[in-house]
Amino acid sequence: DTFFERDKKTSIYYRFWIIVEYEMAIQNIIGIPLALGFIWSQERRYLNQQQIYRAAHLDGEEGALATAGTEIAATQPAIVTFEPVNVLVRRTVPVGIHYRDALLRWTGLMLPRPDVFEKAYQEVYAKAEIASSRFGAGTETLEAWWRRIVLEVYNTVVTCEFYDEDELELVETNFDNVFRELYDSIMVGTDVWQMAPDVSRLLAALREWRDLGGGPRIGIVSTQLDDRVSKMLHSVFEIDQLEHTFDFIIGNSDPDASAFEKAAALRKQIPTEQCVHVVPFGAIPPSADCPVITVASAATDVSTDGIRLLDLLDTWNLSKQPEDDLITTTRLYSVYDEHPDSS
Repeated sequence: DTFFERDKKTSIYYRFWIIVEYEMAIQNIIGIPLALGFIWSQERRYLNQQQIYRAAHLDGEEGALATAGTEIAATQPAIVTFEPVNVLVRRTVPVGIHYRDALLRWTGLMLPRPDVFEKAYQEVYAKAEIASSRFGAGTETLEAWWRRIVLEVYNTVVTCEFYDEDELELVETNFDNVFRELYDSIMVGTDVWQMAPDVSRLLAALREWRDLGGGPRIGIVSTQLDDRVSKMLHSVFEIDQLEHTFDFIIGNSDPDASAFEKAAALRKQIPTEQCVHVVPFGAIPPSADCPVITVASAATDVSTDGIRLLDLLDTWNLSKQPEDDLITTTRLYSVYDEHPDSS
């Protein structure tokens, strides 16, 4: 038998002895917490011995992972920030569906399929993002920047090639109402955004770590969302969950400083190596002056393109529950998708 196997057998016999030894104590109310506490301490001893053995005796990748756990524990972060998009929240359906539905409600026109609006939105947004960083910060107001985006999307789709003058005038007349609906409520509400799987469990563990165990401060630093990110998060999360978890929330449309520049000012004297920023797989690496952890994108539910969100509990040596290793996946289909079961 290896050391580990002998120790495992010894631990089983030892646990049986503990149960017999404390049989009388468990029969009264005072003995129960004493017995449970003693058993738990022995269980922790066994788990610690197992980790030491694996780090000392295993070779290759498995041994490296075992050793890495102790190294990570020695350099726990003092501050953890998240890019919320596709990490903590994700879109319910493509944006183009909401652009089409909003225009349909106010005009009643026959309109192209949602994917036509989605394509136009992606193209217009990409061009605008290149032309003016941080949602037009420093050149125009946030609302003016988005107003220009929405107007150009509709001008791209609703053209004189397919609509007569009266119909085009109807779109122009109702544009203000359509824009206000999109900007003020739809694009920052639960029609567009939902909480990603496993987020509640992760945030609960981080809160407990920070509040009871001296863990890191927790923040939102988004390069993909403007300063309405706080309004969006308030619509997706329960108010207590949001306010009791995040120490700060920073969007990326301030004309005077980028999101990471503002975050750096909040960190003050915290060393760079004690900061961690969590981003989804496939995201453009941010110009952050702190280490980045990549997790599987919540938009795709693919667990092979980065560590799972709850794997961060292992990274920071936090306790896990049995259900934390279950993989939660979902897939939203629109009427324009080809369902995999269809022939």
